[in-house]
Amino acid sequence: QEAAELEMMRREEEMQRHREAEEKRRSEEDEAQRLRVIAEQAAQQLTAEEEARQRSMEAEELERMRREEEWQCRVQAVQEAEEKRRAEEQLREADELARMRREEELQWECIVAEMAEHVAE
Repeated sequence: QEAAELEMMRREEEMQRHREAEEKRRSEEDEAQRLRVIAEQAAQQLTAEEEARQRSMEAEELERMRREEEWQCRVQAVQEAEEKRRAEEQLREADELARMRREEELQWECIVAEMAEHVAE
């Protein structure tokens, strides 16, 4: 009977060790799963941060390009205004020369008419 009791105690201890080992295995699996979830969340966070950084860099590049285009438009507007001013100045000069020529022609016509009048007298 003692042998049976010892055998029973040995089996109970073995079952207890088996339960503890199973519990430890489950605990380790749970911890491993928890760490996998944390690692996955961290990877997703890094991916999200990288995507946000990429979008930010793209936005900055687009803004830089927009400012550059705006600057080019301003430069072009200034150049066009300068060309227009020069063209208007040239037109004024041409008008002034034409007016002076007409005045000179009128003066010559007057001189010629006075000479013709003197000759006729």
